[in-house]
Amino acid sequence: MSIESMIENAKGELWESALRGDQNGYVPPGVKEWLPQERPVDYLDNGEQPHFVAASNQRALRVEATEDDEIQANARVQLDKIQRGLISEGQVGYLSAKEPYSNILFITDEKILLLVGKQDRSIVSEFEYDDIEAITTEMVIKADGLRYELDIDFTNERTLAYQYLHECTSLTVEGFQPVEDKLGIKVDLHQLKELSAESFEEYVAHVWQANGYSCKLTKGSGDSGIDIIAEKNRERVLIQAKKYTNNNVGIGTVQRSAGLLVDKQFTPSEVVIVTTAGYTKDAKDRAAQIDNLRLINGRELVKMIESL
Repeated sequence: MSIESMIENAKGELWESALRGDQNGYVPPGVKEWLPQERPVDYLDNGEQPHFVAASNQRALRVEATEDDEIQANARVQLDKIQRGLISEGQVGYLSAKEPYSNILFITDEKILLLVGKQDRSIVSEFEYDDIEAITTEMVIKADGLRYELDIDFTNERTLAYQYLHECTSLTVEGFQPVEDKLGIKVDLHQLKELSAESFEEYVAHVWQANGYSCKLTKGSGDSGIDIIAEKNRERVLIQAKKYTNNNVGIGTVQRSAGLLVDKQFTPSEVVIVTTAGYTKDAKDRAAQIDNLRLINGRELVKMIESL
């Protein structure tokens, strides 16, 4: 499978540079004297699909023992004598990336892959899902009597990553409350209005996922107001999720959304505005004049949910 196909089929965000291991969070631009024996993508099995990638906010992979015996025999990374001694005493051992290399984590359809960046080659830890005892919402992996932890950043896709692990693997994600458990898939308008703006975005993404879309939450990172990018086959839908309690969405939001239809950065098939409230008359009249722009109010969203 090509890297391009992996990125297209991913349920979350993948960085081509992370898969190739040539820049951006794995080996930064400007580093020229690095000759890895393998690229991160080379650790994937034939046909294996990565779905999420995350970079570490720190350079150290923490390894901590939950059982004292046979630490090295159980460990999936090479520990030196000092590290083994510390871990056996219940303390924490650190496997650090060499400056300026970073650590990255991949979630695939078969395993979780941790890579600690070094100049000659990476320290690699592979965890097939059946071998993991549990995983926490802080991305602490419990396996083989040890705890492995990277302080990571999912580029605002943490909830989607945990939802994927919950729905598509055998893992128990400790501390994670799935969206369907949090609200129940059948919800009323009052429950939707009680959500925070962020939780409402996550819930809207879940609704589109339940309809077969792969969704990415943007969290307002220079995205022209887009909250969710939903894709299925060759269709791309840009979604703005407006969690309002009383006020209706006005014509200004509709006008700005119309501009996204001709944005060459996204080339969407459709732009959708979803709100817990309603729309002003001017907003509805303007939207009716624009092809491929859809307005969904709170009651219509509840009907969508009920139809799942």
